[in-house]
Amino acid sequence: MIVNAQKTQFIIFKVPRKKIPSEFEITIDGCPIKPASSVKLLGVTLDQHLTFKEHIDNISKKCHGILGALARASPYLSRDLLKLAYTALVRSRLEYASAVYASASNTQLNKLEIIQKIASRIICGVSRNAHSAPLLEALDLEALSTRRSKHIAELVKSIVAGDCHPAMEDMFTELEDGSILCPQTSRIDMGTRRFSVFAAEQFNRLMM
Repeated sequence: MIVNAQKTQFIIFKVPRKKIPSEFEITIDGCPIKPASSVKLLGVTLDQHLTFKEHIDNISKKCHGILGALARASPYLSRDLLKLAYTALVRSRLEYASAVYASASNTQLNKLEIIQKIASRIICGVSRNAHSAPLLEALDLEALSTRRSKHIAELVKSIVAGDCHPAMEDMFTELEDGSILCPQTSRIDMGTRRFSVFAAEQFNRLMM
């Protein structure tokens, strides 16, 4: 593969207390490349501390814009059409690559839940300060956290069954009681944000 130095991104994943010298860079074909604080890969923004704040903020901004359009169109659309538009245009964005950023803090993930709550009020045609819980139940819209956990559990099952890329086949070990063991250990908190670590924990919680 020929590397295009002009389009190459470079990032160092690290804990916040670790500093990178300002003059640090790598050189490819005579082109110096400095480390970026975040890069975009297949639609997912990865920041150097793996907080996924920038990614979630980008998603939130796009989804709020779409919700604004839905709110303006709501007088002319039925509840079913509004719900369909939400699931197709908004929730699909909220859940894109959700297993990747599932290790983000609750503060970040709650931003996505708020978007779904706003959508429920638009779909049901109620005021902005209406309680969202009964609306979400009436619309049969599960919490995004619940759907995310189920999705991760399905991914873990597929990996354990060998229905995955060969590089992932040894990611988990299935125990006799049906729980999952991750052979990798984390020396620092940042390591717990790896999919192999938090996915095993979430899977085992669902199994309990």
